[in-house]
Amino acid sequence: MVAEGKIRVLIVGAGTTGTNLFTTIIDEPGVVVTGIVDRKNEFSHLDLACTRGIPVISDISEAMRAAPDIVFHLSESDVPSSEITMHKPAKAEIIGDGGIHFFLTMIHQVRRRIIRGVHLSGETIGESTGLQAEETDMPGKRGEYHAAACEGGKIRNILCIGGDGNVPEWLRETLESAGYRVTAVKTGREDMGKAAHTRPDLIILDLTFPGTDGFELSRSLEENAATADIPIIVLAAKDVNMETRLKLIGRTEGILQKSCFAEEDLLAHIRDLEMTRPFRSGLLDTVSGLFGRPYFQIRLAQEICRADRYKTIFSILMADLDDFDPYIQANGMDCGHICIRKIADFLRKTTRGSDTIVRYGGDQFALLLASATEEASRIVAQRLLSFMESYRFPGREKLAQGILTASIAVVHYNRVSPCSPEEMISRTQQLLREAKRYGGGNIRIYGQPAHAAEMMNSRE
Repeated sequence: MVAEGKIRVLIVGAGTTGTNLFTTIIDEPGVVVTGIVDRKNEFSHLDLACTRGIPVISDISEAMRAAPDIVFHLSESDVPSSEITMHKPAKAEIIGDGGIHFFLTMIHQVRRRIIRGVHLSGETIGESTGLQAEETDMPGKRGEYHAAACEGGKIRNILCIGGDGNVPEWLRETLESAGYRVTAVKTGREDMGKAAHTRPDLIILDLTFPGTDGFELSRSLEENAATADIPIIVLAAKDVNMETRLKLIGRTEGILQKSCFAEEDLLAHIRDLEMTRPFRSGLLDTVSGLFGRPYFQIRLAQEICRADRYKTIFSILMADLDDFDPYIQANGMDCGHICIRKIADFLRKTTRGSDTIVRYGGDQFALLLASATEEASRIVAQRLLSFMESYRFPGREKLAQGILTASIAVVHYNRVSPCSPEEMISRTQQLLREAKRYGGGNIRIYGQPAHAAEMMNSRE
């Protein structure tokens, strides 16, 4: 169980990568290292580990007694996966080399932002970016700027960057009809600098124009003190390759593929940012103790590559809490946080270490079920649905139906392959909307007719 919003991690492997992982996360907010498994006597930071009271041992079963939430399993350790699976706590997630690369990259990106922010804190916006702005018109410190623009996490002003500076009509209409103020600029550095005067709370990078480099754009925004701390959503015309995804780690909140997402998906993503961004500590959502949407998108892209190459199977599952807004209105945000934590704890305890669990949005969870058949995925969904209906969440009696339920969608990769991560997520979101239309409290499985028992609205 996560204590005080912190994740307990065990590192299996103490070679070059293992040592780098240890020194990188030892002081990371929200992370506690419970131990290091070193069977080759190659760990080079024994003094630091001893000072921090972190055991360096060779026995896996002994290391697991600290009940880690995450086990970082490095291939350099020579410890077989079967041994880890045998001894790990039921709720622990196993992360291999690919996930570790993501983890390290994300941390380094976040730290570079902080260092750059400290460096820029003594400079005016004009000195660091070439903007000609009055000091009274725009705060000169990173963080102060965004705090003033986005008080309380509320998003009001959206800056769209891309192409010739013209926002696609559908995008402008979608955002403005939802009450957002929209400003559009070209991708040039000078144009983006001028746009900082709008004090955006969110940036949408429109990469649908030919020749637009999302990595270079995001880096330019990160180096600009006026935009360095503003969340970014990428709108892509087609699938984004793995190399580009890894470059964008830590720089963007998510990627939406233009051809396969509904306008309501974008609006839901923005609302989720408002709800979850204020509660982040480093890489973690401090309410649930889980990773967030960017981690899920990278893991899904990795799993799709693996499935295409080795013909492996997997599913994704998404759960959207029904009537969560009325629940919070009736009981307050503290009770809402209790619900999120209880559901996260349940998912950790009832899934395998090889599965990935994230808080995908304010009231959404997403699971990647590795090597899972469609039937096994349905069982996981049914187990969650039953838990939601039976658990006595505080204040649930204040809802009209007296219970808190969830709409659940499952997509097995064999049903949709080949496809991009965004296409697979889009199909899952479509199923969630369908489940909502049936009143919530039910399961939808891609390519299957709904079972009568599962489609029956649990509120009736």
